[in-house]
Amino acid sequence: MGEVYPLNYVAEDELRTGAVVEIVSTIMRETGQNVNPRNIRVINWARSLYDVATYPNTAIFSVARTPERDKKYKWVGPVAELNIGLIAKKADNIIIENEQDVGKYKIGIVRGSAPEHILISKYGMKASQLNQLKDDLTQFKMLDADRVDLITQADTSASSGLQQAGLDPGLFEMVYVLQHVDLYIAFNPKTDDMLIEKIQKALLSLKEKLANGVSRYDEIMNLYYGENRISIRSY
Repeated sequence: MGEVYPLNYVAEDELRTGAVVEIVSTIMRETGQNVNPRNIRVINWARSLYDVATYPNTAIFSVARTPERDKKYKWVGPVAELNIGLIAKKADNIIIENEQDVGKYKIGIVRGSAPEHILISKYGMKASQLNQLKDDLTQFKMLDADRVDLITQADTSASSGLQQAGLDPGLFEMVYVLQHVDLYIAFNPKTDDMLIEKIQKALLSLKEKLANGVSRYDEIMNLYYGENRISIRSY
C-alpha cells in the first residue's frame, strides 16, 4: 500500500492501519481471504505498481484508476475518495473561480508529486512557475510564512499535516479543487474474475445503509476521519 493519511498509514507500533486498511481487511475476510495488517507492505508507488502487475496473488491500495492503468490490473472499488486541491489561509480570502485564476498565484508543490503533474498537464502551468519544495512539512511552513500564496494537498490529510507543522487547521481552507480522485484496490491481472466479483459485492454490501441510515462503510470512515478533513470553500 501507499501511505495516504488517514486512509492507510503506519502507526507508531509499525502496524498498518487506517480506514481503507480496515475496509479492505473486512471485505477480504468476508470473502474468505483473510488479510493480516502486519503482512501489508509499504513500498514506493513505482515498485508497488510493477509488482502487482507482474506477480500473481498481489494487490495494492489505495490507487487512482486512470486510463493508463485500467487494463494493467483488475479493480475493486471505489474504496475511498479524495480531493486534490489548493490550500490557502482563510484570512487571505483567495478566490479562484476558474482554471485561468490558478496561474495568478505563487504555488508551493512537492517536487515530483501528483499535484505537480496535474498543474502541468491539466492546467498548462510550467514547472518554472511553481515553487518546488522537498516535502509536505516545508509546504505548510512556507504557506504560514507567506512565502507562497497556495500549496497543493489532499483534503483527507491536510489537517493532520498542518497539526504536525504546529499550525491550526481551522485557519486554513481548500479554496479550489484541482481534481477529484476515486481510489481503488488494484489486483494482479491474472486474479480470478469470480473472486474479483465476490470482493466487489462485499464492498457494495459494506456500503448499504442500515436502519439508522448509516452504513458499516460510513461507520469505519467516520471513526478515522473525525474532524480531520479540511473544509472546502463553496462559491
